[in-house]
Amino acid sequence: FPSHDRRGLVVFSSNHDHRSELSIPYGSEDILKPVIIGDGVWIGSKVSVAPGVSIGDGAIIGMGAVLRGNIPSYSIVIGNPAEVIGWRDAENFNRLRNMKAWL
Repeated sequence: FPSHDRRGLVVFSSNHDHRSELSIPYGSEDILKPVIIGDGVWIGSKVSVAPGVSIGDGAIIGMGAVLRGNIPSYSIVIGNPAEVIGWRDAENFNRLRNMKAWL
């Protein structure tokens, strides 16, 4: 597969109502929580994104990561649950973005 292949990326923007008082294991209503993905985010293969996640500009998401909560701009995250292991050079990222140097 080419390196830009996104096989296995799963983004959920809704969840079941597990607090339902009408049925189990969950109710018939979906709880909607949008996912926000910033500019220039690099997402590896087999990443799972939970409902309501916000990924900041320039973040790098390592393959197989499971995201929940907010992922800071320019962060490098890996793991399940994902954790920050480093930071991208924000000044360089923004310089390239301003030059419209998109691949």
